Amino acid sequence: MSKDSQEYVCEFCGQDFETGSKKAGHISWYHRDDHHEEDLITELQRLATEKGHPPEMSEMDTEGEYSRSTYLSHFGTWNDALRAADLEVKRPTNVPKDWIIEAIQALADRLGHLKSRRESRRLRRE
Repeated sequence: MSKDSQEYVCEFCGQDFETGSKKAGHISWYHRDDHHEEDLITELQRLATEKGHPPEMSEMDTEGEYSRSTYLSHFGTWNDALRAADLEVKRPTNVPKDWIIEAIQALADRLGHLKSRRESRRLRRE
């Protein structure tokens, strides 16, 4: 087995694959059942407790029992995996336009004006 193929080993059965997409397809076809979902959720919750916050995908890759690709294959999105584990979603997607407008207006009210790019960068760092 080459070093490259070792990177694409199924966490459930140990089968190795030539590419990450072949591994993901295998997992989604052969290992999508409730028992494995419980294991995935338990691992997300364990790492969240250990870290003190919902884990990022990169943290799951380096510190978790399963890789991000396992979660993405099983749940579809990282946010859906976090929701399944009853963990807070820090970066919501598909946010309704009216929520975005309300958030911008609330920030403008707090600042007393619409923020500049410089203020945006500064606020991101705080």
